[in-house]
Amino acid sequence: MSPKAVYATLYLVCIPLFACVYNFVLPDSFYHSTVQFEYPTMNRAANGILEGIRASIVKRISSQPRSATCGTWRINPDSILVSSLDAREGKVLFTVSGQSSTEEAPGHAQYYFSERLSVTLNQRMITKPPDSEVIVYFLPTREGPAGPSVGPLRKLDLPGCLLPGDAEFPAAFLRVSMSLSEQMRDFAVAVRGFPSKIPGQFWRMVYFSATTITTLGFGDIVPLTTAARMVVSAESVLGIVLMGLFLNALGSQIVRSRGQAQKDGEPSATERTP
Repeated sequence: MSPKAVYATLYLVCIPLFACVYNFVLPDSFYHSTVQFEYPTMNRAANGILEGIRASIVKRISSQPRSATCGTWRINPDSILVSSLDAREGKVLFTVSGQSSTEEAPGHAQYYFSERLSVTLNQRMITKPPDSEVIVYFLPTREGPAGPSVGPLRKLDLPGCLLPGDAEFPAAFLRVSMSLSEQMRDFAVAVRGFPSKIPGQFWRMVYFSATTITTLGFGDIVPLTTAARMVVSAESVLGIVLMGLFLNALGSQIVRSRGQAQKDGEPSATERTP
């Protein structure tokens, strides 16, 4: 293998090699300023969480007498929709909407509601029932007005209706698995700019490694720790050195090729003799 091929190969190999270091050795040492705009990736992570929250709500209201009773109103579990996941200030926010019905309010046989709720991630209770998986309890709070401003449900406690308590925990708790709780935490951390636990992180680091070794440095991913900065600096310097060696080898080959061509084009000594 020629020297220029060796240097080019080393240059390309450094990109995934340093990406592995960034991803596996220094996973939380970089701030990603644009990760919240990676809509396909963030939406996939959000959809999994929203479906888990919806399943928890549907399970709770379906286990109540008469399916789900909230005063004289009954919430239809099949109509429950959880959407608009967001995270800020240590909270995960989501919107719960659905349909309720009653036979005791003339003119108001059906009512469609939408409630914005939030849970604080560092305020949770963890239980381990016998012969069951770990359950995490979050206490939901309303975001916005203290209930519907209009309509027949304006005086009802919708969080309590959507997440009814039981004999063990009479308050309205959101009950989720430990894995879903961790997904919620990872999503909140990713929104803050640290997406090491959501899909696509390795390829983000490959991209960062490529922009680092080429000294482009777009600035959308920034090292925050001393160790990360030292490794990034080493990759930048190594990229410059390898590129210089490659160009030097390429130049030497061009000079040798031209010299050989000139030598091959010169007449021999016998041909020059008159």
